[in-house]
Amino acid sequence: WEGNAFRNAKPELNLVRVFDSAHTNIVLGDSTKTIKNAAVLREGVTESWGYKHIFETRADGVTNHANQIMQRFGLKNHDEVMDLIEEALKKGDNLGINADGFYEIVYNKNGKKLKIVISATDSAGSIHSAYPV
Repeated sequence: WEGNAFRNAKPELNLVRVFDSAHTNIVLGDSTKTIKNAAVLREGVTESWGYKHIFETRADGVTNHANQIMQRFGLKNHDEVMDLIEEALKKGDNLGINADGFYEIVYNKNGKKLKIVISATDSAGSIHSAYPV
């Protein structure tokens, strides 16, 4: 094997991080393999889903979920945001699958809520978004 095994032909599919998750599984490729109790954060697309959607500022020049999370929860940096996402996936409540086919995990920490949206159908187990509610 040569090269980076975590790099894909489509950059938006590049793996950023795999998390333990109390409520979701990662379904791989042709759906014959499943990683139980896990969720994956892929690079994604700024305006749509994944790491870039959470951590980069959108075209409007304002919207940035990571900054919103840091402000709401009093966090200092993106590493602390990742840690909070990890905590939420382990301890949050699964509200079920919404009309768009996404799991909604809500975590309440000190009276402040974080919602994590995870694909339940295509790319099952892939984190779509995370933001304060």
